[in-house]
Amino acid sequence: MNGLVPDRQLNIVDILRHAVAVHGQRQVVSVDAHGKTQRCSYRELGGRVAQLARALTDLGVKQGECVSTLAWNDQRHLELYFAVPALGLICHTVNPRLFSEQLSYILADANCRWLFVDPQFMPQILPLLPNLTALKGVVVLTEPEQMQGVWVESAPALQWHCYDSLLLGQADSFEWPTLNENTPSGCCYTSGTTGNPKGVLYSHRSTVLHSMALALPDAGGLSADDAALVIVPMFHVNGWGLPYAALMVGANLILPGRFMGDGACLAKLIDTEAVTIAAGVPTVWQALIAHMTKHTRVFSRPLKCMVGGAACTEKLRADLEQLGGQVRPAWGMTETSPVGAVNRAGHGRHRLSPGQPVFGVELRVVDALGQTLPNDGESSGELQIRGPWIARGYIGKKDADEFLEDGWFSTGDVACLFSDGHLHITDRAKDVIKSGGEWISSLALEEVASGYPGVAAAAVIAMPHPRWDERPLLLVTALEQATIDQDNLLRWFDGKVAKWWQPDAVKVIDTFPLTATGKVDKKVLRQQYAIPES
Repeated sequence: MNGLVPDRQLNIVDILRHAVAVHGQRQVVSVDAHGKTQRCSYRELGGRVAQLARALTDLGVKQGECVSTLAWNDQRHLELYFAVPALGLICHTVNPRLFSEQLSYILADANCRWLFVDPQFMPQILPLLPNLTALKGVVVLTEPEQMQGVWVESAPALQWHCYDSLLLGQADSFEWPTLNENTPSGCCYTSGTTGNPKGVLYSHRSTVLHSMALALPDAGGLSADDAALVIVPMFHVNGWGLPYAALMVGANLILPGRFMGDGACLAKLIDTEAVTIAAGVPTVWQALIAHMTKHTRVFSRPLKCMVGGAACTEKLRADLEQLGGQVRPAWGMTETSPVGAVNRAGHGRHRLSPGQPVFGVELRVVDALGQTLPNDGESSGELQIRGPWIARGYIGKKDADEFLEDGWFSTGDVACLFSDGHLHITDRAKDVIKSGGEWISSLALEEVASGYPGVAAAAVIAMPHPRWDERPLLLVTALEQATIDQDNLLRWFDGKVAKWWQPDAVKVIDTFPLTATGKVDKKVLRQQYAIPES
């Protein structure tokens, strides 16, 4: 016999219902395009989400259709996060920093029917509209007085609407449908560094379970006593799940709008809104550190700093801790919703580890033959993951090589696991350097280089070599007013790594090219610098 418990479906709208009923006075604080702070209670947010649902229904949307967004971290985007999936639609968050060819491909591949666009991104999207044959209409995320006729004239065959006008006059209640928990709820595309971006489709079930796991004490550690600052873009894997998890537990939600990379704005929000947890990629944390260091400021209260998207270096950890931060490195991917592991402890040999798998996630490391390696902290191989919010295919490509039997997904990371489950990533498979038949970890070299005085950021790539096949080339940027002696920097590696691991050369460059998600773009660096010296 089955357990005597109702088989209630997990739906994203239940997160909103709970937030309104139990935490109705908690707030969403959103920075608008002009830098002004706007406030909305969870109860008011629930009403606006209902108004949006009615507006979408009036537009004739149908369950299963894709609604795409090009938007910042703000209240309007948050309203779409709930109304769209709660209607049985797919909330497809698009990264506006991608190249136009990638944007066009992603919108077409996802079969986008309605497009919600921040005015700032209109110049990028207008040239693409004629090629989006499935598109029915565009909604501009703005107020009526900011609507421009030139937008409408550029694609008169489409329906055009102003977001605020759509909501005006709509009732603030809605009879939400009960959906099968496996109904698609959201969609995000990979960054496409090795080809066309690939679409990952999330479900109501996977999103609700991911939100619950993220809120656990040893993960994000969220509660109604917190104020969560979402620095990571909401177009990047559902803002790492924070918009859903914060409402689930009743934490205040702080959205910096288009100022998510502005150190001054972030510092102000952290102080004035009593922020207790924030999440972002290293490049954004570095902008905040630079601002606060320049103005000799520290955090006025303990701040949990979740670092993901790229490795957390010892220097980044030290800088954040000096400001009063409690650093929590984390690891995940678009295919993992994204949270897979979080490091809450932050000490000892696991200080820089991305942590241990959160409940629900399994990790293993396999060798070249696919055999599982022991969790001994030494055996290194390809990292694989499975769990209830891990993807099992890409849109239109469910037989992709990354997806294995029994739910396992091959991440492309090279890693080892310790007996207590701690994960140590040694490299991306495509970034590891093979010199004389032996592997060299680019991440390990970058970690050493980042500790050299005056180095702002470091990246290591493979440089072709006539004898050894590949040798490491170190690229660094300098802190403001710092001068880097290249010979001294090479000597800095003495005693810190094996002699044959040490980089052959150093190049000091002005800035690093970044991917659309804020990571150092090694593909571009290889194209620019990975050539043999003549």
